[in-house]
Amino acid sequence: MNRYVLCLSAALLAVILSGCAPRVAEGKSVQVRYTGRLADGTVFDSTESREPLEITIGSGFWIPALEQALIGMKAGDKKRIEVKATEAFGEYNPLFVEEVEKSKFPDGVRFEEGMTVQTMSSKGPTLATVIEVRPKTVMIDHNHPFAGKDLFFDVEVLKIRSPSRE
Repeated sequence: MNRYVLCLSAALLAVILSGCAPRVAEGKSVQVRYTGRLADGTVFDSTESREPLEITIGSGFWIPALEQALIGMKAGDKKRIEVKATEAFGEYNPLFVEEVEKSKFPDGVRFEEGMTVQTMSSKGPTLATVIEVRPKTVMIDHNHPFAGKDLFFDVEVLKIRSPSRE
């Protein structure tokens, strides 16, 4: 009978302790491993071959919807998180595509489709992607490369702590 009580007590203690484990919350520093994919399965980012990422929840370092999806998780938890385009980099806007004369760029630039170029806007320098090269002009796209795309993250929480004063 004592053996049964001992096993029951150990099981109850494990349940109690797991409820006390720190959980991801606003302002906490969280270390995660993750892989980010597009809907077609293309991996666009991963910590698989590098150090885990450490973020402070609510700092704005990561996509806010992704940070919010981590809240409540504890160390060791894994989760697949879908972030809709509207909560990530927004919908694709065809008005952000423009034709620019090559003469507006420094001499000697060799334009190629897919290359990133820096342009000036009323808010300062911005980046755009060359989507078409024409004889005297280039078509550039100011949309973020992931605009209009849902993002999928496989995330594992490794550590949770209070952030340092740094």
